[in-house]
Amino acid sequence: GKLEVLLSNLKSDGSENYKIALPTANGLVFVKLKSILYLEAESNYTNFHFADGSKIMVSRTLKEYEEMLGNNGFFRIHKSYLINLNEIREYLIGEGGYVVMSNKAALDVSKRKKEPFLDRISKFR
Repeated sequence: GKLEVLLSNLKSDGSENYKIALPTANGLVFVKLKSILYLEAESNYTNFHFADGSKIMVSRTLKEYEEMLGNNGFFRIHKSYLINLNEIREYLIGEGGYVVMSNKAALDVSKRKKEPFLDRISKFR
């Protein structure tokens, strides 16, 4: 099969250590889900933005990661952004509004996503 270890779970420590394997030009980079602030679509690529300021670009679509990470604390707020709900610092009201992430990045919430987003964060623990 494909060289794909999408979510490897270190069972003893639970979801704290969920990792995802990102296919890069040189191989696979394993990152903890909780180290990801947000994912940003760039045509058919996806840019991962990390808490330490680093970025990794992967030749996969944001939609694939939305399907993979949607039940792991990530939410698609816009056609370009999939965010780690744990890393939101503020939500500011507007037409769709926008979120400020823990690295101070301000990301638009699309009008279409506003209601489902507010619904999701109201239930967020």
